[in-house]
Parts: sequence; structure tokens; C-alpha cells
Amino acid sequence: MGNGWFVFAIVACIVIGCGFILAVSLLKAAWAHREREALSAEDLRILEESAVLLIEQLKSETDERLAALDEYTRRVEALLHETDQRIALLRTQVAAQEDDTRLSDIKLAVEKNFDLPSSEASILISDESDCVEIARTSGLNCAEVKLIKRLASMQAS
Repeated sequence: MGNGWFVFAIVACIVIGCGFILAVSLLKAAWAHREREALSAEDLRILEESAVLLIEQLKSETDERLAALDEYTRRVEALLHETDQRIALLRTQVAAQEDDTRLSDIKLAVEKNFDLPSSEASILISDESDCVEIARTSGLNCAEVKLIKRLASMQAS
């Protein structure tokens, strides 16, 4: 029986020794793999230079895009300014056209009311007499007479 324990102890030592050798071999392989994949100082320097170049390219492209966007914005603002000017001009022209139409309508009304030819109606409208008197005789209100006088003076000049 004593022999059995001895054999068991030898087998156990062999198994433990093989396990230890296997563990050391695995650790050496893992360490070697880690060292192969580890970045050297030169690799890190090259990687850093590449990152700096990429950042500079990105900054350069961003500056170009911003300049293009600024130019586009300037053009849009110029177009808006030009559009505002054209709208103001059109409003002035429409207002003048409406005033001309209104003056023509009033001249026609004066011609009808007084049964006068167009030239005499114009003389009556441009007369320097009191607006209340003209309004009373023409059937218009004083504000309309003042407007007619103002428009007639604008048309004359």
C-alpha cells in the first residue's frame, strides 16, 4: 500500500510540473505577442505626425468652406438689398400711378359736375382759391381738393 501513495505522489508531481511548464509557456507566448503588437516610440511619433497632418488638412478645408460660405452670404445680402430697393421703387411707382389714376378720376368728376371740358377742369383744380370753396362747389371734401392741388402741382413740375 505504501507503494501506491508513492506512485500517486510521483504522478501528481509530474502533472503539476507539466501544468507549470505549460503555464510558463503560455505566459511567454502571451508576453511575446504583446511585445510584437506594442507600439514603439517611433511608431507613436509617426502616428502623432499623421494626426497633426490630418488636423491641419481639416482646418484648411474648414477655412475654405467658411470663406465660400461668407462669399455666398455676401452675395445673398447684396441681392436682398437690391430686392429691397426694387420693391421700394415699385411701391413709389404704384403710388404715383394710383395718384395719377385718382387725379384723373377727380378731373372726370369735376368735368361731369360742372360740365366743363378737361382744360377748364384742370384750371379749376389748379386755381389758388380756398379749398373749402372748391370743395363746396365741386361736391368733393377739402382733403380731396388739397390732394388734387398737390397732385396737379406735382404733375406740372
